[in-house]
Amino acid sequence: MELQIKNQKALFLLSSLFLSLSVTFGSTAVKATSSASTNPEILFISDLDDTIKLSQVLSVRGAITRLRDSHSWFLGMNDLYRLVKEDNPNIQFAYVSAAPKFLLEGSHKKLLQNGQFPVGNYFGRTNITSDNFKLIRIRQLLDLIKPQKVIFFGDNGEKDASVIQLITQEYKDSGIQFFNFIHIVYSKQNPKYAKKIHPTYPGQLTFVTPVEAALELRRRNLLSETSIRSLVDQLSEQILNEKSGLRKGVVAFPSFMDCRGYQWPDSLRSEALIRKMLAEDSRIAKLDLLKEKIQQRCSIPSIEDNQDDDDGDSNP
Repeated sequence: MELQIKNQKALFLLSSLFLSLSVTFGSTAVKATSSASTNPEILFISDLDDTIKLSQVLSVRGAITRLRDSHSWFLGMNDLYRLVKEDNPNIQFAYVSAAPKFLLEGSHKKLLQNGQFPVGNYFGRTNITSDNFKLIRIRQLLDLIKPQKVIFFGDNGEKDASVIQLITQEYKDSGIQFFNFIHIVYSKQNPKYAKKIHPTYPGQLTFVTPVEAALELRRRNLLSETSIRSLVDQLSEQILNEKSGLRKGVVAFPSFMDCRGYQWPDSLRSEALIRKMLAEDSRIAKLDLLKEKIQQRCSIPSIEDNQDDDDGDSNP
């Protein structure tokens, strides 16, 4: 009897600890099939809205219509994330969103499940009056996990670039290597949104498709040769064949996207580097066609022509 009581107390303490950690650090995005490493070498932190999900955060009307959509994400982002996980076994994923947790946690988790994104902890904003949620949460993650490397994915519709820039500066003496990627979804050439777009910083790689990010990850030895080649083969063809004007679904260039001013990253301009990574002439030719498609698409305004008349700042 005494032993049974002790076991019950131990179980209660473990349950309380688990609940406390869940409240403090978030909840899992999808059910894990195996336990994550307690001290992973790499921490992969990703935003959701307009980084992987089609959210249109700078348009109040657009954001509302997309609020519960759990089936629309940027083409290839899930493939890229999965390949990063496959090539780096000692990695942990965290999905950090400034969207109110009570409002979007459900649809965010469904999207991660529907897209078969890698298993990771989900962190939504619990204090809706705080503008520093991501900054605080990322600090907590770094201090708790103590990774050797951090891969960060965000977008230019929110404060992601400035948040990760500040974090990078704060932890510059920690020995952590940061690899920061910012999805260019909006353009300063659009007068309606120009004042809402947040700047990027030197050292942050900007991208409009997962291909540029994948090439940079390969350059940094965070993707294998096999992975980068298969991804370029797959995505370049899909993007080249994509119809224009698509609003929902799995889309590379949704109708609201305005990437005017985007330039192919300087770190990926070396022909010798690209040839070494992609090897085959046919694959290099596909990449050249993709670059032409990006240049063409990023030379025009949003196909929706920013028809939202509400200039309010929607920033989930």
